[in-house]
Amino acid sequence: MTARVVLAIAAALLAACTSARVDLSAGTSPSAVEVGTGEHLARLRAIQPSTDAKQTEQYNRDLQAAWQYFAEHPESAAMLRNALSAEIAKPAGRSDFILLDVGFYLHQRGEAADRALAREALFALDPTSAVVRTNVLELFQFTQAVGADRDKRVLDFIDRAFLGQAVSVRIPAADLLLDPAATCAYLYGAYGIDAEPHLAAKLSAAQTNPLLVDDVLRVLTWIGSPASNAAVKDMLPEAQMDGEMFMRAATFLMAAGGPDGRAILLEFKATEPPSAAFLRQVRPRIERTSFGTLRTDLVSNEQSKAALDSAAKGNELVGSLLNERIRIFRAPPTRDALKEVVRINAVINAIRYRES
Repeated sequence: MTARVVLAIAAALLAACTSARVDLSAGTSPSAVEVGTGEHLARLRAIQPSTDAKQTEQYNRDLQAAWQYFAEHPESAAMLRNALSAEIAKPAGRSDFILLDVGFYLHQRGEAADRALAREALFALDPTSAVVRTNVLELFQFTQAVGADRDKRVLDFIDRAFLGQAVSVRIPAADLLLDPAATCAYLYGAYGIDAEPHLAAKLSAAQTNPLLVDDVLRVLTWIGSPASNAAVKDMLPEAQMDGEMFMRAATFLMAAGGPDGRAILLEFKATEPPSAAFLRQVRPRIERTSFGTLRTDLVSNEQSKAALDSAAKGNELVGSLLNERIRIFRAPPTRDALKEVVRINAVINAIRYRES
């Protein structure tokens, strides 16, 4: 082999090594998407509660820009996963807004496997922090979506974040303000019918917190059934001490308790003046309540009439209506959706009278 050939081979090897070193260097440098994703994450991390209109407007622009950037660059998802995992793993000093916003983004826009990580982010955040309370609509939407995942831990999270907290949620797209009971009804309702025993169990232990009892009774009126009659019956002697609480309990028994709920009220002997007066006032209407009277109030709606007059078995009709109610609770809230839930609940209650 000549010296010239050896030199040529050496030159080729040197060129190859130099090329490899350049490629390696390029591979370890941050890509444009990594840089862009990091910049958006930094802006999200900087978001704080603000009463300044201009600052709030800038925050909103930053949020919209971040989600748009992440959506236009799917490869950013890997960096978002890493950032979210790191935030969850922190023993203290977590960014509640990163957990909320990036968690919600990955749950809604990421891959199916990202939902488990997103749920961990929701459960790791502090729902009482100022930045989360300022973004209560996003917290509501994230919690509703996780409820639909049927992760049982979401029930305890709803307890901490919403139940008894007097949290109302404005839905701008529907020009709708959900009061605290409707807010909780949507969240527990998105989980499904298994949320009812979770709530009913709180009645006996919550007597010292009137706001919590009030919320539980009102939410049960939205999503409850005769399965909660016993828990409500047991609290009546104590509830009659508070006229408004007693009225809430009576409303549940008549609206969702079926004929057994009616019987409980007719049998109860109220001794406290406000509750006794209320019971005397409504007793004639309670006594008149039957499938016939309920049907009369409902048959002007063709869907209701068809269900009430159907030859199908009552449990089949109720099961179908409950599935429809769950579907509604998992969708964005609207005025029409709330009215439909009220109609469905009234039909379910009437069917239970029909079957008794």
